[in-house]
Amino acid sequence: MHAFLIVGKTQKDRNEKTKELLTQYGQTENTVLEPGNLTHTIKSIRDLAKSLNLKSPKFRAIVVNEAERLSPDAGNAFLKTLEEPPKDTIIILTAPNQDSVLETIASRCMIINLGATELNLDREEKEKHEELLEKLIKGSVGERFRFAETIEDREKALLFITGQIYATRKALLDRINESQVTSHESLLALIECLIQTKTDLEQNINVKLTLTDLMLNYR
Repeated sequence: MHAFLIVGKTQKDRNEKTKELLTQYGQTENTVLEPGNLTHTIKSIRDLAKSLNLKSPKFRAIVVNEAERLSPDAGNAFLKTLEEPPKDTIIILTAPNQDSVLETIASRCMIINLGATELNLDREEKEKHEELLEKLIKGSVGERFRFAETIEDREKALLFITGQIYATRKALLDRINESQVTSHESLLALIECLIQTKTDLEQNINVKLTLTDLMLNYR
């Protein structure tokens, strides 16, 4: 297996595991991608692919941190690199949990679970969040605010965000597959807001205020 997805615990822990993997492969030429302006863009992935076409005398390592922030277009572009990696190249992705990463990406990687701090979603929970996403989009602002009030603590808020990131990504991919081009922008904006909300919650920003702000972005 040439591709690994490291999930669980904190980003610091995932970075340490990445260093451990790289050490096992010895001397490497490393390229590390960080999300710019909330997401990994298709341009950054295409630039990466071009650089990989250049020959290197060293074993190469590609590290994609916060792979949950790959936009659908960037994720699709990255699939070719995962499926047909250059010779002597290892690919390492990191993310909070497997469900936050595009399924087509995760399925092509060996999963290294450090001990998740967030719940990985089972089928029933995924379906629940898909239904909840639809209700929140169709509901009034008042209804969304009342729902936010039912989330009592930070742990529950993070679990809610994880489920909504999954559901929103799935809805976006469904619309792309159905060629509903005009309906992409609102879901893309919502994904960015969900990711930012998750970051805010992890930095101990007030739960109620953070979720209230998020509810304004369901439309």
